[in-house]
Amino acid sequence: MKRLRKILYHFLSHKILMITVLLALCVMHTEGQQKIGAADSLKRIIDNDTILSETDKAELFSSLSKSFSNNPKKALTYDFLEIQLAKKNNWSDNLITATISYATHSNELCKYSQADTALQDIEGLVKSTNGPIKLSDYYYQRASNYYDWSRYELAKLYFEKALTQYKLHKDKIGIAKTLKGLGVTVSVWSDFQSSISYLQKARDIYSDLDDKKGLASINISLGAVFEQWGKNAGALNHYQDALVYYDENNDLFNQANLRLHIGDLYLKSGNYSKALDYYFTAQNIEKQKPHKKLRAITLSNIGEAYFFMGRYEDALKYQEKAITLKKEIGDRKRIAISYIDIGKIYLAQNNYHEAIIYARKAYNISKKSKLNYQTQESLHLLSEAFHNSNQPDSAYTYLNRYIKIKDKIYNEENTKTLNNLSIKYKVKEKEKENKLLKVQNSKNEISIREERTNKYLTFLIAVFILLFAVIILLFMIARERQNRKNNLLLQNKNQEITKQKEKLSVLNRELSESRAQYMSIVENATIGMYRTTKDGRVLFANNALLTMIDTTWDELKEVNLNIVKPDRVKLLNLLDEKNVITGREDIWSTKTGENIFVKESIWTVTNKDGEIQYYEGIVEDITKRKKAEKELINKEQKLLAINEKLKKNNAEVEKARRELEKAYKTKSEFLANISHEIRTPLNAILGFTDLLMNMVKQPKLQFVLAIRSSGKSLLSLINDILDLSKIQAGKIELHYEPISLQDIINEVNQVFTLAITEKGLDFNLKTHPSIAKLLFLDGTRMRQILFNLLGNAVKFSEKGFINLTADVTNETTQKIDLTLIVADSGPGIPKEKHKEVFEAFIQNDGGKHPGTGLGLSITKRLVETMGGTISMTSEPGKGTTFTIVLPDIRIFEGNKAKNTKSSETTDFNHFESKSILGNKFKFSHQEMKSITESDFSILFKERCLKLHNQHVIKDILSCSEDIISFAGENNFAQLHKLAGELKNASKSFDIEKIEQILELLIKLFF
Repeated sequence: MKRLRKILYHFLSHKILMITVLLALCVMHTEGQQKIGAADSLKRIIDNDTILSETDKAELFSSLSKSFSNNPKKALTYDFLEIQLAKKNNWSDNLITATISYATHSNELCKYSQADTALQDIEGLVKSTNGPIKLSDYYYQRASNYYDWSRYELAKLYFEKALTQYKLHKDKIGIAKTLKGLGVTVSVWSDFQSSISYLQKARDIYSDLDDKKGLASINISLGAVFEQWGKNAGALNHYQDALVYYDENNDLFNQANLRLHIGDLYLKSGNYSKALDYYFTAQNIEKQKPHKKLRAITLSNIGEAYFFMGRYEDALKYQEKAITLKKEIGDRKRIAISYIDIGKIYLAQNNYHEAIIYARKAYNISKKSKLNYQTQESLHLLSEAFHNSNQPDSAYTYLNRYIKIKDKIYNEENTKTLNNLSIKYKVKEKEKENKLLKVQNSKNEISIREERTNKYLTFLIAVFILLFAVIILLFMIARERQNRKNNLLLQNKNQEITKQKEKLSVLNRELSESRAQYMSIVENATIGMYRTTKDGRVLFANNALLTMIDTTWDELKEVNLNIVKPDRVKLLNLLDEKNVITGREDIWSTKTGENIFVKESIWTVTNKDGEIQYYEGIVEDITKRKKAEKELINKEQKLLAINEKLKKNNAEVEKARRELEKAYKTKSEFLANISHEIRTPLNAILGFTDLLMNMVKQPKLQFVLAIRSSGKSLLSLINDILDLSKIQAGKIELHYEPISLQDIINEVNQVFTLAITEKGLDFNLKTHPSIAKLLFLDGTRMRQILFNLLGNAVKFSEKGFINLTADVTNETTQKIDLTLIVADSGPGIPKEKHKEVFEAFIQNDGGKHPGTGLGLSITKRLVETMGGTISMTSEPGKGTTFTIVLPDIRIFEGNKAKNTKSSETTDFNHFESKSILGNKFKFSHQEMKSITESDFSILFKERCLKLHNQHVIKDILSCSEDIISFAGENNFAQLHKLAGELKNASKSFDIEKIEQILELLIKLFF
């Protein structure tokens, strides 16, 4: 094939190549299946060809598809290639034609779904363009595919669309074949009246056009209608008329199809052996032109014949083969028929259970597809099977349905229509015979007259031909003698020429291969290669060299190297002496004037006499290497200078760091001391303010309220500054102890309940079950974090919701990862301000809400001190979500609930770092138990939590008095003593002591 390709490329034009290919395919196709491989090789040559244009390839693929019309599987390959080519080049006409061919061949292979998909893909194109196929033909092809696919309702729909288009264009052939399609489609539903009407109209059109092929197809369809109606004699006449035409025209598919129909008639008349003869003949014909659907019908019919002959096992074997093929095809009607036949076999074998199963399968398919005849058959089979299995009620039910459908199909009107059609058909046949006889008589008379005239003319022509033949014969004899002499001379010459051609062909092939290999190496080399003359002309330069100097061959060949590089003459003189110079470094200029560094090797090429013909050389671009070397030197020098500066800077930085640490420490200590000093008198001011509120009235009361509000804001600011300074100084101390995070969350929830309710917000709390475990955390700092986040959420949310989620991940028996999420429906924060959120003294609401801007900064520092992370997501108008992740939180392994009550006295060791209260108050186990079981928690929990966070002296005094009263009534001595200390601390405005007592109450009882 390679040799054929070279000969075709060098000596034939592409049009001759196409003709040659098609002729070759015709020869290969007639020689049989063994030549298919050669066709594949030829296809690969066409795919890789560079002479044929895209249009020529498309024409060639189309011709190849047509040449394999008897091999649809092979033709599909070329259809697909043409479709790809048409899509690539946006050829709408080629795409439509190739897709139609693809769908046709898919249909022949019973790949109906594939054909339908292909046709759907071009529907829009067919409608929008006036292409090579009419919309009517497109609708007809889709309808035919749906009919073969047993999608009868879709088939009817598209046949009707096609009929409308054909009538619009007054296309009689199209109208006739569409009417025929409608006739066979509605006959499936046993609508014989409509079927006969469609078929009769189609037959009249074909008769007027004298279309024998069309009439033959109508005869098949009418025969099928007569057969279903039980008019076997009329059906046989139609089938035999059609068979005569298809035998004459060697139509193998319809030959096999008609023999199956005729075999069915003999089967119904009880002549089973003759029916089998027709079936096996059809099977042999189908093997010559394979068709899966036809093969399935043949197997099914043979099985049916064996059934009537009592050979049930053979019948079942053929039916099972048939049902497998039918399912592959998706032919619902034929599947239903096979299910009925298999049910009859099992009924005959007294296997009523299997008979009922297959009869029901047939009934379901037939009913779904509106196959009235098969529905009737399946109902009759069900009735017999239930009757024989002693189930008379079911047998009666199905028999009643069978009778109704049979009466519907075989009504009097349909019978009359069919009989009239039969009579009308016979009358038309007689009229046609009479016309033919009259025409034949006229032809005979004309023939007799012409015969007399022609006899004389024939004699004269014969004499003339004889004389002419003698002259030609004499001339040929003389010419033959001369040709023999010439042939002897030509043979000798041809033998010599043939030998010389063979030698020359071998040499040319070897030379061509050698040159191709050499050029491939040169052109694909990564280094530059050139050839020049001594006078400076460039004879050759490869692609790498042209790319290197940024020029083209047309530009380079016009350059004289001796002019543009004057020092080249000295180089060539030196080269003439040494013959080879290697590793020479030089600087060249590109077309744009840019300098590049090159490493060049050059040598002389001489002829057989030793004379220099030209110079060849290779060039490597080393610009990157040179630049890298220079850059390396510069960097080394810079690095040395930088190192010197770094040494000086490091000394200065170290000195500055020490000074900064000293200043930072001094600042933090100052803030801590001054904040503490300010808080004590400020608490006194707040306390006296609370007392004054009960002593003064309006309008002076508003001044007292202003002092109280400003004092509380100042106290909050001082507390935040103190915390921030401790964090910044690294002096913050975390006190980890087993606490219930669930209790802390509930406390915070109670504190904010009133504010949330007043604003009409929805508060949603979601906690993981493991939150109830005792976890090692700093409870005070966890409260502070939650108060900051929830306080902001309540402050900034005017409506909507606030969500608090406490989740646990990566849980083990010893540790958990804790996630806290606070989400609100507030105004949100613009994206450009996200980075500022956690900075100190930053407020992102433009000062609309009161605050110091320290809460989130402190929260972030506390979370990070605990080894966790805090992140935020927010969009304007969509609210804000803060997410805290605290990894590796240790789970307390002791007893849950009130572990501190397990001993006779409560352990206060964890308070000693903060105060001496733990040593001063000793609660017995009995008192702790009694207080816990009393109403103390219900009465005072919410009040104590609120006071712990707000420090309102008036409220603290009131609460301490109530606790004293409660403790006295219940004989709780230690509680009474602790409440008294709280009252004294409130009167003396000792805020620190108040905090310690409230914290102790919360730890012990809440």
